[in-house]
Amino acid sequence: MTAPMLPQQGQPQPPTQQQGPPQPPVPPTPPWTPFQALPMDAEPRIAALRMRRLGLLMAKGEFTAQPPEWQSVAIDAYNQAMQAVQASMPAPPLPKGVNIQDKVTGGSIAAEEQAAAHPQAPQPQQQQPQGAPR
Repeated sequence: MTAPMLPQQGQPQPPTQQQGPPQPPVPPTPPWTPFQALPMDAEPRIAALRMRRLGLLMAKGEFTAQPPEWQSVAIDAYNQAMQAVQASMPAPPLPKGVNIQDKVTGGSIAAEEQAAAHPQAPQPQQQQPQGAPR
């Protein structure tokens, strides 16, 4: 058996040509994280617990001593948990007497929502100016 011929120094190498279209670059692999996302992380109770634990971790002095790459992984996990908790919270009710006006039609959004929620209730009538024909 003979050994393969290796190019000797000083001899020019022929350029290697790729066959076919150029390949896109391989995307970098994301850094390892101990906070791997799991399906139950979106559940409000679990997200709140995760958010609290990550908050306590980030409040420690040792956290700021870690490299920024490591800190960003923990901060991203905290923000994802916070979004899951906020998504589950209902919007606070508007104060009494406050209506949200629709800028396009000028109508009250609150009245439209109330009509949609209670279709059997009588609709409020617009007041006609006095002396106007009916």
